[in-house]
Amino acid sequence: IGFCLNRKFVVFGSMSRWVPPTSWHKNFFDDANMYYDDILLLDPGQWINDAIVNFYFVWLQNVKWKQIVEEDKALQGRNTEIGIVSPIIAFMLSMTDLPSAVADVAGALKLETKELVLLAVSNNTSVEKVGGSHWSLAVYHRGVNKWLHFDSCGSMNDSAAQQMVNKLTPLLKATTPPAFENVASPRQGNGSDCGPHTLATADCLTTLFLRDNKVLVDGLKQDPPKVPGLFEVVLPAEMGMLREKIRNTIATLT
Repeated sequence: IGFCLNRKFVVFGSMSRWVPPTSWHKNFFDDANMYYDDILLLDPGQWINDAIVNFYFVWLQNVKWKQIVEEDKALQGRNTEIGIVSPIIAFMLSMTDLPSAVADVAGALKLETKELVLLAVSNNTSVEKVGGSHWSLAVYHRGVNKWLHFDSCGSMNDSAAQQMVNKLTPLLKATTPPAFENVASPRQGNGSDCGPHTLATADCLTTLFLRDNKVLVDGLKQDPPKVPGLFEVVLPAEMGMLREKIRNTIATLT
């Protein structure tokens, strides 16, 4: 049985799922705009969009990472700076060759100060239409001077990832050109969970970076590189739970 109570929750039997009013809009942490239609994409089988990806990255930055650093005094004095390149900024950079546009972004992001940089990659190659059909994750780790690409469909996003990485690399101001390597990643179990896989991988990798960077670095230096524990943490069967976690987090913050 389902019913709507003040357009806030839809209840099915003993289960409830938060649904905002159709006019709902909120800006989270001054850097993540979300609307009613975005929330609907958290339903099973939907392809999540750049607004949801950006929200989760910004939530990690403002809540989870901050909490880890505050609780672990041993992290004080170590560079724990993690840079986020929003999906819209990454896409715009990949589509432009204007030096002035790149310079403006460089000034705002300050990627040269970040030890880790996260980039959600979409395979959309058109500035005239919204969308794409696949998400993956590219991460720069300054400690190993590598761009690491995590793709839940193998190498589907290789071309798109390398195009974006090539535009962002000069902003890192690395002493030598970084390598680009694909890292073995858990495979998605359907055609719609590439986004949740991207977010779960970002969460796993950044948590390991903060809590035990030596273990992460040792794994990334292997041939081929790997992220210890990734296959134990990012489980295809739990992507639906991640969708609900994001929905509940948004509801709590609203």
